[in-house]
Amino acid sequence: MSGGQQQRVAIARALVYNPPVILLDEPLSNLDAKLREEARAWLRELIVSLGLSALCVTHDQTEAMAMSDRILLLRNGRIEQEGTPAELYGAPRSLYTAEFMGSNNRIDARVAAVDGERVTLAGDGWELQALARDTFAPGQDAQAVIRLERVQVADGPGANRLQADLVTSMYLGDRWEYLFHCGEMRLRAFGHVPRAAGTHWIEFPANDCWAFAKAG
Repeated sequence: MSGGQQQRVAIARALVYNPPVILLDEPLSNLDAKLREEARAWLRELIVSLGLSALCVTHDQTEAMAMSDRILLLRNGRIEQEGTPAELYGAPRSLYTAEFMGSNNRIDARVAAVDGERVTLAGDGWELQALARDTFAPGQDAQAVIRLERVQVADGPGANRLQADLVTSMYLGDRWEYLFHCGEMRLRAFGHVPRAAGTHWIEFPANDCWAFAKAG
């Protein structure tokens, strides 16, 4: 039997006695990428259609978000954050959660100013506005995190934009991924068209840029 068929048989055996809860430990780990994508869908459909309570352990964030109603993100055996997939992805409460979920840019900076929930982050010749996810004071070191899909390539200078050199564009099938250099920083972004190497402006929407206290 194929890996996918073996998984179906194992789950069918687990359901024979109509258990109140099923435990799934890395249920899709032995499947290749294509089968894993298909198996996520049928396993989620099975859980919903049968009204099952399922506890799934996985290291795959995509698998966790696709199959779950709620996620417990563990760090060193402790719960780092609990919530819906949308809450963990869109409103992380810690740097660990923010970096664990999604594909991200991470920017080291210094807090130049604090204005309520907003902070101004400064680096070597640049400033960015961000949402404060920790309590800050001016002069404090910080780390900003922004999802790659939230970064925008702009036509020119403006608010929350940095000038950067596009090194390469990589075709991923459904989108392009761009790699920029801005001083010592390596920044990435997604887009839908190929772009020529050279100088560009990249925008970091303030509401999608999260500032966390620098660890250590």
